[in-house]
Amino acid sequence: MARKLRILMASSEAHPWSGGGGLAESVSALAGALVARGHRVDLLVPHVPALMPRPSPPLEDLGALQLPVGGGTIHARLLTPAPDAALRPLLLAAPELYTRPGLYGEAGTDYTDNCTRFTALGRAANLVGAALRQRYDVLHCHDWPTGLGPYYSRETRAAGGAGAARCTVFTVHNAAYQGLFWPLDLPILGLGAEHYAPERLEFFGKLSFLKAGVVSADRVTTVSATYARELLSPEAGGGMDGPLRARGSAFVGVPTGIDAARWDPATDPHLPARYSDPLSSERRTCVTFFRQECGLPQDEHPVLAVVGPLNTQKGSDVLPDAAEGILAAGAHLAVLGSGDAALETALRELAARHAGRVAFQPGFDEGRIHRAVAGADFLLIPSRVEPAGQAPLAGQRYGTPAVARRTGALRDVVMDVDANPAQGTGITYVGEGEAPLLGAVARAVALRRDTARYQAAQKLASVQDVSCGPAAARYEQLYLEALSPSEPREKPA
Repeated sequence: MARKLRILMASSEAHPWSGGGGLAESVSALAGALVARGHRVDLLVPHVPALMPRPSPPLEDLGALQLPVGGGTIHARLLTPAPDAALRPLLLAAPELYTRPGLYGEAGTDYTDNCTRFTALGRAANLVGAALRQRYDVLHCHDWPTGLGPYYSRETRAAGGAGAARCTVFTVHNAAYQGLFWPLDLPILGLGAEHYAPERLEFFGKLSFLKAGVVSADRVTTVSATYARELLSPEAGGGMDGPLRARGSAFVGVPTGIDAARWDPATDPHLPARYSDPLSSERRTCVTFFRQECGLPQDEHPVLAVVGPLNTQKGSDVLPDAAEGILAAGAHLAVLGSGDAALETALRELAARHAGRVAFQPGFDEGRIHRAVAGADFLLIPSRVEPAGQAPLAGQRYGTPAVARRTGALRDVVMDVDANPAQGTGITYVGEGEAPLLGAVARAVALRRDTARYQAAQKLASVQDVSCGPAAARYEQLYLEALSPSEPREKPA
């Protein structure tokens, strides 16, 4: 029988234990897909009580963890809601670090001790195995908050120790967030001045936790093939293009997916009616309910839903200026999310000015987001940066086409119905600002009026494989490649 791998994943976010954004979605979906392939996965995240699901499950204490940080020791404990599960969450409980209202900060301001908080997470990624008397085959760390995990593992191995695992993998989910701190913070990391060097942690006059993972892991990945190519360019790489190019073939793009069990319209508990056919009367019930929930009329105007963070990366700052044109094109607009305070104010005023045609619902309510994905006519995605493309993947699963700017993973996920009539699953556009977006909206309105073409796009979208299964298979291959040749592995069944 082929040997199964023991994998430790480390992330600042994982659904539903810590955070709820794209990173949490990607990490949890991949972990579940790897377990489905027969592997065992421990998933390490900070224990942030304010972000735990309600009601919170009982947690078993697995023991203490002593974390050397800043010349002292942080006394932490490992908690889990599922001690015997093949996918076992490991919640790093360190109240002085993580018992706070936010994960990274509050009211748009980072916590001043984030260097300490995420140094501790990197240390934990290297010490969990010993604490649990478990040697992992793979340590897989995600994004800058865990970038020190592979770095500490490499340094331990270089000093003759065993390291956290037999191999390390680091995934860049969004290179715009680089984990930057001052060089004077090196003592917090427990590292000497020699680590502040261009080939190590130095990054344009600062320390970068993201770079730590990029330069040290045995394999480096990102979340789509197109985003991988973009990151190798100075324009999109944000300075990380050089370190990534230096990794050569050790850096690859692995298209991600979503949790196809959690995002399933046939079983989704958040919907007023469940369906497997996007042309069914049950989906029509979801459309009716979503419009009622948003205060939008039950008429012929298609509803474009914008779901997610409100910021310049997601392109949502174009909405206040583009709204008049969207309405003039014959569409209505529903925006669900939070982010930039000025943008929230502008959208609130816009919704008040155009009541019954524009809806704005601030905050992140999972049920409401699921109902938007099921009940909108289109998902509008004007992103400037889109590494993974999870929103259109969810839309495809629910039979809701996307109107998306062609960038990052959106190039890979959304096929334009006009450019690719036989494969089209949505509308795409190129360019910055209001004009190209409004051109795409006009095409979407025309598509919605052409019932046969719209339904064909819905049906084609709904049968795409949007799960993390293919990503898990590719990561399994990468893990096996990265393991020491002296410890051969058969490919697990």
